Parts: sequence; C-alpha cells; structure tokens
Amino acid sequence: IGMYPYLVADGHGRTLVASSAGVADSEGRQLWRLKREGFTRLVPLMRAGQGEPTFFSYQNMDRIDRHDLSGKVIWSVNLRAANVGTYRTKDGDQLPFAVVGHGQSSELKLYDIDGQPKTQIALPEWAGSVESIDWPSRGFLLVGRGSWLGVLDSSGKEVFKHVIQGTSFRPYHGPDGVPVRFDGGKEPYLAVMSHGSSGYARSVLLVFDPRGTLVWQEELNKLRAMVAVPRADTNAEVLLVGGMDGVIEYSLDPSAPNTQFEKDAA
Repeated sequence: IGMYPYLVADGHGRTLVASSAGVADSEGRQLWRLKREGFTRLVPLMRAGQGEPTFFSYQNMDRIDRHDLSGKVIWSVNLRAANVGTYRTKDGDQLPFAVVGHGQSSELKLYDIDGQPKTQIALPEWAGSVESIDWPSRGFLLVGRGSWLGVLDSSGKEVFKHVIQGTSFRPYHGPDGVPVRFDGGKEPYLAVMSHGSSGYARSVLLVFDPRGTLVWQEELNKLRAMVAVPRADTNAEVLLVGGMDGVIEYSLDPSAPNTQFEKDAA
C-alpha cells in the first residue's frame, strides 16, 4: 500500500484499498499497480447509480487519467497537474479535479465524467492543500497551507478564513476537514485537523460552529483520520478521530449551559 490510502467499496460486497501504489484487496493482495514513475496519487471516484468505483490519478506532473475497476485507462489528458481530487457538487454529483500552477497562478480544473473541461476556479496563494467539503453545505472547497485554512464556494469566492494560533509546533501538512451535525438536523459544524512536519509527531484539532466561530482547539499526538458517524442515542452525529493515541470520540454536551464538547477515548 502506497501513500494516500483510501478504503472503497467495489460494488460487489468487498472492500478495496486505493493508494499511490494502485489498488489492493482487503487482504493486501495487489490487484493492479499504477504503471508510472515518480510521484503519483490515486483517488476513488464514486458515481450515483454506478455500483463499481473508478479511479482518478496523476503522476509526476505528466498527465491525468481515469481508470476503471481493473486499472484500464478510460481517458487521459496531458496536463502538468500538481495534485488531483474529487469534488462533490451542490447536486451531490462527484467529479474529478486537478490542481495546476503554483502560488498566485494556481487554479483548480474541474472535469466531467468523460474528461471534458467543466470549469476553472482560481485558488488563493496559500491554497497548497485542496479538498471538497460539504460545509456550510455541498459544493465548497477546503483549502490551506501551513497555519492558514479557508473555505471557497464553487466560484472561488472566499466564505471563511482562519489562521491557526497557539500551537507548540508549526502546522505543515493539511488541513483535512469534515462536517459534523452535532445538533442533529441543524446546520453542521466544521472539524479540521492540521499536522506538523515529519519531525513533529503532533496535530491540532479545531472545531468551528455553523457560523465559523472557533469553539474547540486541542493539540494531540499525530492524527491520521477523522469521520462523522451517527450517535447511538440521538439523531445527532459524533466525531471520531484516530491517531497515535487510538480512537477519540467528540460530541456536544446537551446538558451544558453553553456549547461544550465531551471527549471519550477508546
């Protein structure tokens, strides 16, 4: 398994692992490898009504490819991409994107499922990391670099911005984010984590309320992943964060006079 691993259902009841090395099954057997040299990334692309996933990749600023479940290239575009990902539209459709350029000249190129250019979004200079985020609703982008993080709408307009402060390390990797409906059917909160460089096994977790106000910040040992899952006793969600210290669960304390979080370690 290479860098940037993703767990993905294959549409036939099995779980696969997609990474920069290619695709493996749940027992670690390599099903197919990316026939590339240099740095690469492979992200799963799920389509509504389509059982099997496809995969989107780039390699060494050469070209971008869409692969089927067996690894066959469905289409390819010659492009000096710096990264790739998937973007969820306001309608819930998932489309591939590529980030090109650097600094003030960087932009996101969005493609349709057949590889045709759809739109371009100019990115701020500090947008070294780009990912799709359903916050404050579908169709937004979480971007950032170092201590900077922000949210852009589908036109590239900045709707939220924050600078991380008060950490014992300099944030380097990230940010990674997920919306969490701590209040059930109400508007979601935004949970974000950023990480130190390879020499600092530290991460910082931040939680913003639906208005974008920081309501929680905590420095932890290196975090690897986080996900919002249903809370068993209500229609609300809890936040699960996994890393060097195991799995930690965060939830709102409904009995507190002000917005407070409960933390449970597993």
